[in-house]
Amino acid sequence: MIAASAVVASAGLLGSLATTPAATAAEASSGWTTITDDAGQTFSYNDGVQANSINSGTFTFTADFNARLESRHYTTPNFGTHRVFLGPAAHCTRGETITVELWAEAFPGDANLGSRNLSCASGGTAVFDNISPDTFYFVLTAGSFGVTPNRTLSGDVTYP
Repeated sequence: MIAASAVVASAGLLGSLATTPAATAAEASSGWTTITDDAGQTFSYNDGVQANSINSGTFTFTADFNARLESRHYTTPNFGTHRVFLGPAAHCTRGETITVELWAEAFPGDANLGSRNLSCASGGTAVFDNISPDTFYFVLTAGSFGVTPNRTLSGDVTYP
């Protein structure tokens, strides 16, 4: 969970996430935290259950983005399946897809564990099986860059 601030750097169209101050009083009382990148795109999340050696983890999120948006980072000590559910997005172009990529933190560069294409208009679930324990994040990429207004969607993540 983000306590005082978070800085996540990425390259290319993803840009870098700006330092996010501690959660506002409204966010803190609601359990939601918002991350805003340098392009003004936002990823807000509400932690559900954190993974430990016995339980799987979950969190709920909303995303407001135009091109590419990186999620919060999360860690699990368990081997298994990660599921990223996307609800239908607002402001899709006809036939547009949203790509969900699962990434694991690694040195010297992060490792792409795969990608799934989902319908922007109807959403769906991106399933990534047989994933080893690590620290993860996912990236959402809109099928049509530069179209305004931004795509807005909500979803849930479950992980081992």
